[in-house]
Amino acid sequence: MLFTLAGNGYAATGTITISGKVLATTCTVKVNNAGTGDGTVVLPTVSVSDLKSGETAGDTSFTIDMNCSAAVDNVKPYFEPTNVDAATGYLVNTAGTAGAKNVEIQLLDHTNKVINLIANDATAMDLADDTTATQLRYTARYYASGADAVAGTVSTSAVYTLNYQ
Repeated sequence: MLFTLAGNGYAATGTITISGKVLATTCTVKVNNAGTGDGTVVLPTVSVSDLKSGETAGDTSFTIDMNCSAAVDNVKPYFEPTNVDAATGYLVNTAGTAGAKNVEIQLLDHTNKVINLIANDATAMDLADDTTATQLRYTARYYASGADAVAGTVSTSAVYTLNYQ
């Protein structure tokens, strides 16, 4: 009976080819050119009147600084889809019961394009030949999601990996 089951219903449907690259290049990363790849971005205090449904406020620039052992051609961030609203792709407020309501955090890439953290659609940064050090510029800001903001604290985080070649 085992031989009969093994022969029925099993056929190759297709092939998945997986490729990649392992680089000898290593890069050190610092947020706002201080410490390590971990960092803090402090948004300014804004009024709920600045955050009506669909509006943004508090644009705050930050950098991710890379210094590599060999030249890299391009770099693109990959953001883990944790603390992310599946509908908007923006960071959710994890401040708890004292947290502002209807407030999420948008991240913008170096082209000022809003990044959907579910789609991970940040724009790759093409670098000049022989680049071993660069500064990636980003912006974080409040976003009133779905309704006008309700006052409270805001806290969230984004886990990232820099992909470079």
